[in-house]
Amino acid sequence: ETELGAERFEVTDEFASFLAHSNLLPTSFWQRCLQEDVYQVAAAKERRPGRIRKLHVEVSREQAEFVAGVISTFGQPDLQHLLARPIAVRFRGEPATGPGVTREFLRLAIQGVIA
Repeated sequence: ETELGAERFEVTDEFASFLAHSNLLPTSFWQRCLQEDVYQVAAAKERRPGRIRKLHVEVSREQAEFVAGVISTFGQPDLQHLLARPIAVRFRGEPATGPGVTREFLRLAIQGVIA
């Protein structure tokens, strides 16, 4: 995490050789690298250097309100450029936040679209 926050990070030839062997590093490392690349591209599109801010979403758990809330939030044309951001979800009336809440939100969103 410290290196990712550094102003400038250079990869030596030895380290690049180490990275070339995909079996030596866990999948989570590659996922984190991809995530950082996506964040940098999104930040560049917003013309904001540094870490990208999360898109905060608050929705109801009631199915009809949930689907309407998702459509109204993500269907706004002026928000399309923000959709590459990571999302932070909160269900209305519930204190919980974090990756578990985001997974539940995505599960319900997909279920709502399919149903």
